[in-house]
Amino acid sequence: MPRYPPVRLLKAVIAVANERNVKTTAASVAFYMFNTAIPFALLGFVLLSYFGHIDLLRQAIELVVGDNLRQFQAIVDRVSDDPAGRRRAVVIAAGILVWSAFQLFQTVDSAFAEVYDERAEASLLTTVFNTTLVLAVVISGVGGVGVVGALLSFRAESAAWVPYTTVFMFVLLLAVFLPMYSLFPRVATPLGEALPGTVLAAAGWTVSAGFFRVYLNFSATPYGLAGAVLLLLTWLYVGGLLLLLGGVLNAVLGGHVEVDLDWLPGPSEK
Repeated sequence: MPRYPPVRLLKAVIAVANERNVKTTAASVAFYMFNTAIPFALLGFVLLSYFGHIDLLRQAIELVVGDNLRQFQAIVDRVSDDPAGRRRAVVIAAGILVWSAFQLFQTVDSAFAEVYDERAEASLLTTVFNTTLVLAVVISGVGGVGVVGALLSFRAESAAWVPYTTVFMFVLLLAVFLPMYSLFPRVATPLGEALPGTVLAAAGWTVSAGFFRVYLNFSATPYGLAGAVLLLLTWLYVGGLLLLLGGVLNAVLGGHVEVDLDWLPGPSEK
């Protein structure tokens, strides 16, 4: 297993990421994470409306899109008063959720195969398990870090809980990411070898979610629906990039990839 000084390790990760086109792949990961998160949020919305706890969701949406909630209120009233519409929404959202989760798995799996330069076929059972694992990543990352963290930061009196929730989210993401970084590579990857990328991704997601949360809390500008979508996609792109960079880091540290520093930006360095 090769040993890298910190600066050379950083250069190696950047070079491999550029060679494997990680930045472009991260955009696809962000798109499918978005397509997975939205139906999941819709299912949560229907569930909250069923039990009459829609005010919590209204506060979250108001934080992002501003004070004009007339369209949202119309949707709430329509879904709350129409059980058949609620069932249709659940079926459609569940279908999109499963399809998007599978597409997200395929994208992440292909990215890991590209990084590790391995093309071994996975069994159906492995594919189903890994797809479920990716879905857990999205739910834990987007749902846990983004929604729960933002809701706990709404009020000043909850500010004292932010450090605790931050640590909780970091530990939660560690627990979810570690199996992914161990199982997704088509080469044997012990948990110890999977840990560096796991820490990088979990820490990056936690920090980026913290900035996302602070920006939402202290910005006085209402975003509107389009602005909220753009903001969420930007955060998901950063999350997708960190997710893939964690795989690159593990591949470099594990000696599974040949590093070509000519792929560094700027003058080549031998």
